Amino acid sequence: MNIALSQEFLTCLSAVPAHIAKKARETISKFRISPTSIGLNYEKLPAMRDKNLRSIRVDQDFRIILWASPEGGNHVFLWLDHHDDAYAWSRNRRVEINPELGALQVYETCDADDADGAGAGTGFADASSSGANPANPASPAIDESGGLFQDLRDRELMRLGVPEELIPLARSVRTDADLERIEKKLPPLAFQGLFLIAAGYSYEEAVNSFERGEAKETHADDDDLLASPESRAAFFLVEDDQILEEMFNAPLEKWRVFLHPSQRRLVEKDWNGAVKVTGGPGTGKTVVAIHRARWLAQKLGPHAQKKILFTTFTKNLAQDIQSLLGCICSTDELNRIDVRNIDSVARDVLRMNRFDQTIMFENSEEVEELWEQALSETATDGFPRDFYREEWEEVIQPQQIRDIESYKAASRAGRKTRLTRQNLISVWPVFETYLALLREHNWIESQDAFFAASAFLADDKPYASVIVDETQDMGIPALTFLRALTPEGQNDLFLAGDAHQTLYTRKTVLSRAGIQVRGRSRKLLLNYRTTEQIGKWATRLIEGTPVDDLDGSPDTLKGYRSLVSGPEPLDLRSLVPEEKLARVRNILSSLEEHARSSTCIAVPSRDLAQEWKANLSTWEIPATVLEKDTEIPSDGSIVCIATIHRIKGLEFDRVIVRLPQPGMNKAAALGFVAATRARKELVVM
Repeated sequence: MNIALSQEFLTCLSAVPAHIAKKARETISKFRISPTSIGLNYEKLPAMRDKNLRSIRVDQDFRIILWASPEGGNHVFLWLDHHDDAYAWSRNRRVEINPELGALQVYETCDADDADGAGAGTGFADASSSGANPANPASPAIDESGGLFQDLRDRELMRLGVPEELIPLARSVRTDADLERIEKKLPPLAFQGLFLIAAGYSYEEAVNSFERGEAKETHADDDDLLASPESRAAFFLVEDDQILEEMFNAPLEKWRVFLHPSQRRLVEKDWNGAVKVTGGPGTGKTVVAIHRARWLAQKLGPHAQKKILFTTFTKNLAQDIQSLLGCICSTDELNRIDVRNIDSVARDVLRMNRFDQTIMFENSEEVEELWEQALSETATDGFPRDFYREEWEEVIQPQQIRDIESYKAASRAGRKTRLTRQNLISVWPVFETYLALLREHNWIESQDAFFAASAFLADDKPYASVIVDETQDMGIPALTFLRALTPEGQNDLFLAGDAHQTLYTRKTVLSRAGIQVRGRSRKLLLNYRTTEQIGKWATRLIEGTPVDDLDGSPDTLKGYRSLVSGPEPLDLRSLVPEEKLARVRNILSSLEEHARSSTCIAVPSRDLAQEWKANLSTWEIPATVLEKDTEIPSDGSIVCIATIHRIKGLEFDRVIVRLPQPGMNKAAALGFVAATRARKELVVM
């Protein structure tokens, strides 16, 4: 017998009093051992639409509602509530197999009362009208003509997740507002599929967004009914009591257990080469990446000689990833995953190979002095000084150019500044001088250090697979190093990122680093984190900014939509500074203490972060500045303050952001990143 828990059941479990939740967990364990035990009062529910619904007694007042498959092989725990409320919830619920998905679905059937309730405005006719369904007098007639989905066949609606019984309801939808009104009646995947069609996607695009394609995956047998990605998006199969106990003792973070089918298919697939996964903020790229790391670690087994590398650009993000992996991985699985930022991996390779040059960061004072010396000693041919740094970072360094002939033959793809042959000859002495100065000091820039580290890995690939988060922040040198870390082939590289969130000037072009992803590029479209209002506001910040897809082709946020709604962002930019301070103070002071730890003030610089900490101290509001190595405090009364670079990868219920000045480098991207850290509320200063 299989035991499974639905997402809704876990939500109920977290909402009831602690002593009831404890009793419910004990009841589930008892049911696993002896489902017919007299003390459980396991019984059929009379007068229900679904004859396979059952109840179990938790105590005198609370009941668990579950579904028993006709063959008896599966029991799915669906709901936990007070006795009468639990029975009321069950009355119109149905659990069915969608034959087009091979998946189990829970949905609410349509009653006559729907005409005045959730169905109002969606084309329901009065049940007593001539169009009422004669086979079911309690079922209202539904006007299906002229709806948003009238061009879709029944089979196509079912493949989008609509249960057969609710096809008339789906066909009655004429507007986005109609669709929102019936959301709670639909299985979540059905709503998402219809949402995409309503947003302008073709049927093929909507189906492909689930990574399902047109080929049907059937899991019709009772034993594997819960095996499809669609079923696993809604139900968690309990394999033993230890897993059940671990799940109950962990915080209820549904991403730990439930993945969207499109995400699960990306995670649990043997890819024949490098994979690129892109998508806007909140689409689950990091969630996919960490589950991918776990899946690969499980495939490695305990005796593997090489580990999985999970890497990202900064130490902070690497620490965040380590914490997230700890939420889903066993100790053995974690031991097979090496989580580190990319710089530290490269430095270790160089150290092990006794590399003796000193690695210098490109924006250090020492490097700036070398550039000043090179520019002052060499004729500049009238080009501005910024031109030389950009030419170095975008042309010379990525292609490892070290002489004039190579420079004249170099690719200038993506470089806006056009140079004649004579221009190339006249500016080369500046770079030649700079290179000579680096050699004289025995220095190497950190980006060039990636190339040096790659050279040591020609015959020795240290990792079985590599997972990369925030790929857009990796320049071509770092990408070249990533390519060298693992052998080319099955499951080698998995790269997640979003070029719209690029905060650095480095160009990311996978193919120029020897990483080929043709046919293995996927884009996630649905935003599960940020409200539609915040997403639209943030997207306007980067309108008109050209962005590529991390491989040299144009990219857009077309189709990027949020599934949740909320208040419009509060824009305070028109107020004078004193009024802004007063408004922010009122907002923070009105928050209950437990809400403060999910509030962050995001600013462009560390100086501003300290300034805002002083403000909050004056207002007697506890606050902490998130530095490079600090974590979000567990104390629920403390407001976080951070630079925009620091909060990248984090999320909060509300964010109060000071946007960068328009002339600041990457100002639009910084604003976009900061705004999309907010789940529910955004305040702009």
